[in-house]
This record gives sequence, structure tokens and C-alpha cells, in this order.
Amino acid sequence: MLNKLSILSVATIASITINQGLAYAGFGDGGSTGWNAVSSNSWESCANKALEKMTTFVNNGDVQFVPGWKSRFKIGNTVILNVLCSPDGNYVTVSVFCINDCSSRTIGLRKRIRGAMNW
Repeated sequence: MLNKLSILSVATIASITINQGLAYAGFGDGGSTGWNAVSSNSWESCANKALEKMTTFVNNGDVQFVPGWKSRFKIGNTVILNVLCSPDGNYVTVSVFCINDCSSRTIGLRKRIRGAMNW
């Protein structure tokens, strides 16, 4: 199930990239936070808590919301962050997709997000 979610996310992000006119841009490997075990009891609870945590990064000016998505964030027009919770809500991960190469700032932010995705 998690693999299907990941494939769907990559396909969605590729679609967004093409729609933004960046079809010929390369992708840098931003990696992910890895799957963190969390104390949520449902997918919805996990998603709400992850949104709360990511909103802190929005409020600090580190990332921005992607309009129309509760689980997707961006840094300018070159980085997309996608939050995924497991179907049972017991695990969360944040994947980072960079257009071209990821900066050291982005990698550092990914590490900070990983630290925040614990509850």
C-alpha cells in the first residue's frame, strides 16, 4: 500500500511540474525524512498532526503552502515537499523533490522537518 501511495505522489508531482512549464527540468534527489513511527490512531489524525507541524515551518518562512493541497508544501518554485501518512496513521514521512539540484539549505531543512515529525 505504501509503495502505491509513493508512486501516486511521484506521478502527481511530475504532473504538477509539467503543468508549471518545467517539463524539461531535471529532478534532484531531495530524499525523505524516512518513515517515522508516530502515536496517531488513524490516517486523518496523522495528517492533521503533520499539517500542524508543517504549519510551524510555514509560519517561520521556511516553506509555503501549495494552494489546494493540505499535504504539499514548496520552497519557491524549485522544491516540493510531500507529506504522507500510512493508512493506519502510525507512520509519517516527508518526501523532498527538487527541480534540478537540492541546495544544502533544503537538505538542512529536511533534517529539521524529520525532527519535528515525532509525536
